[in-house]
Amino acid sequence: MQALIYRIEDFFSAQASTRGVSLLRFLWPLMIWTRVGSEWILFRNLEPWRFGVALLFFAATTAMCVGFWSRSSTLVTGLIGAFFFYGMGHGMDVEPYTHHHTYLLFMMPLLLALTPCGASLSVDRYLALRQAKATHQPPPLEQGSDWGRTLIVVQTAAIYAFACWAKLEWGHLSGERMEHYAMHLYLGSDYPAWAGFHAMMVFLSVCAIGIEGVLAVGLFVKSWHRWVLPLGLLLHGVIYLTLPVGTFSLSMAALYLVVLDPKVLHGFIDRMLGHA
Repeated sequence: MQALIYRIEDFFSAQASTRGVSLLRFLWPLMIWTRVGSEWILFRNLEPWRFGVALLFFAATTAMCVGFWSRSSTLVTGLIGAFFFYGMGHGMDVEPYTHHHTYLLFMMPLLLALTPCGASLSVDRYLALRQAKATHQPPPLEQGSDWGRTLIVVQTAAIYAFACWAKLEWGHLSGERMEHYAMHLYLGSDYPAWAGFHAMMVFLSVCAIGIEGVLAVGLFVKSWHRWVLPLGLLLHGVIYLTLPVGTFSLSMAALYLVVLDPKVLHGFIDRMLGHA
């Protein structure tokens, strides 16, 4: 029992670089704007409640993007996203807001708000540096609690795990689901006559299931990252180019900034900037 308590204490007391979560904080509103921003431009609907939501939406996402009151603005963005998904998607039958792609997009800020996402690359960071200079104090370190980042990694791995699990049925394993995608999007309603089509669809289906299964485990094994993460980026690049998935591929790729060892990412950015 005491060992368990120590493990819990270690989980909540662990410190790490904040650059990864801060980069994710910057990128996430850009993807939200890409997906739904045009639907909330003020002239779209002048009903008082929609007008108020639109103002709050753009204020919160803008503050989140630039890192002003970072955790608060990120939390408000996540609460608005929850309203989009549950209130409008399921409550008002706005069907596009009910997709699992938009769920990830809308709900991730709630997890990101649990991290010190304003400690780097933010207006908050600039103000902290200016305050330290004015009071002759050393600049604050780009360090913060790491448990929130770990929860995001768990969420990312869960996406792969459940995607893999959902495909472990005959429609996918037989290649029929992949055939449907190919014919619906590219080939038309006539079944291709050329040899090897079915075998290729089975191969692609099995590859997708295998890669998702490996990613579900490999995200937690740091020594695997050098080959698992490029494999994941390749997977999402192919999905983005071949299927109508919207912002989902970019969302998953952006989450890799948090999956990476914070120390490795911090050192890489330092080297890019020419710092020792």
